[in-house]
Amino acid sequence: NTTSKANTTNTKAAETIYTKTARATLAIDRAISSKALTEFGGMDTKEARAAYPLYLESMTALVIALADCKADIANTAKPSDAHASALISAASRFVGYFAADKAARVAALFEGKNESNIIVATRITAAIG
Repeated sequence: NTTSKANTTNTKAAETIYTKTARATLAIDRAISSKALTEFGGMDTKEARAAYPLYLESMTALVIALADCKADIANTAKPSDAHASALISAASRFVGYFAADKAARVAALFEGKNESNIIVATRITAAIG
């Protein structure tokens, strides 16, 4: 499974392949690509070619969900339940590429245990929108 392999690494900082690739590509003003996943993330070419479309798909879903929540906030001051859920799901999947494990992914998305989806979606929209 390329996704699970791509999300794990044995570095001291518990960085993922995507985290290492993102830092390296940002440092030289390049975008993440399958070639960058090979060059900086240590994936072999076949693995990188399989993983990159999954990464792009998750990024696209995040951008679309973010746009929907941003439109809701502009129109009604808060995202709809459906758009909030979609954003949290998309953000979770996207953050999963960069989080060292499930606990780190959850911590990146949720600040408190008793937050509603609307509160979380509003915070995510404000942070990256």
